[in-house]
Amino acid sequence: HDHDHDHDHDHDHKHGTEEGADHGEPMRNLDDIKALIHESELSDWVKEKSVAVFTLLAQAEAHTHGTSLQEIHFHEVGAIDSIVDTIGSVLALDLLGVREVHASFLPFSSGTVKCMHGELPVPPPATFRLMIGVPVCPAPKGAKGELVTPTGISLVKALASTFGEPPAFIPTHTGVGAGTKEFPGHANIVRVAIGTKIDPSAPEKSYANPAATTSRSAEPASCHFATEKVVVLETNLDDLNPQVIGYVSERLMSKHHALDVWKQPIQMKKNRPGVCLSILCRAENEQEILEALFRETTTLGVRRNVVDRVFLSRKFVSVSAFGRSVDVKVAYLGNEAVNVHPEFEHC
Repeated sequence: HDHDHDHDHDHDHKHGTEEGADHGEPMRNLDDIKALIHESELSDWVKEKSVAVFTLLAQAEAHTHGTSLQEIHFHEVGAIDSIVDTIGSVLALDLLGVREVHASFLPFSSGTVKCMHGELPVPPPATFRLMIGVPVCPAPKGAKGELVTPTGISLVKALASTFGEPPAFIPTHTGVGAGTKEFPGHANIVRVAIGTKIDPSAPEKSYANPAATTSRSAEPASCHFATEKVVVLETNLDDLNPQVIGYVSERLMSKHHALDVWKQPIQMKKNRPGVCLSILCRAENEQEILEALFRETTTLGVRRNVVDRVFLSRKFVSVSAFGRSVDVKVAYLGNEAVNVHPEFEHC
């Protein structure tokens, strides 16, 4: 996942603890925002990353103002629309199935910015504090003013695993967002690329050209569904209490981010009945799942295969039925809803 960061927000900053700003809604501190996130129905991963973003913001503001996290009250960032914008960025990654993020170096610009404390040099104190430990590069020629906001760098810092050149990957989707401020000589954009990572340790292989066809009658590839590379892990167990197998299966899904877990009855050596435990996961979660298998089960070895996964986009909607609210999962083939299924726990 690659980000080219070249963006600017032309507004005054009110992220700190100054009083007197009228925002039409109560100011919120870090605990207030954490409570809003934890009380939501978002996934655990979205909650974890969203809390990390606001924690980074609060830590930077607390250090800048020489106060504690509990005393920091967000103004602009604490408004509901800003909270939704920030969490929405994390939620978008979750809905797109992204679990590994790589970002370009962030631009280090010059100039000044107006804030509640007066006119300050760019980058402002909180942004500069957040930049510590993050690789930066000179801003494009002629670009003065704020190119990275505190919220922007907090998102990147909480989500990105590396900065600089992305690892080898096959792009599958791309998106571009443009800011409103005009800069001479360069576009004010942020670009995102989504793709499938190529394992550099794997034996060399060739990759098919998606634009090529094998015959005149070959039909173009469909864009109605998404694809990704995933890992299938399998192990055979014949000496483990079935209750433990059930416990491990639940943990792999809830704690270790497995996409799916299933069990098949098998007949093993010495005529022992056993279970083949299979796990579907993304490459970035493979290591922790393997560690859990070796720690929590009696297995001495695990089989591993990399496969292609083709899946429909889906979303949850809340519907009212028989006087109660029920979450329903809707799957789409392109723009057409082809599968509608209520959540079992709500039935």
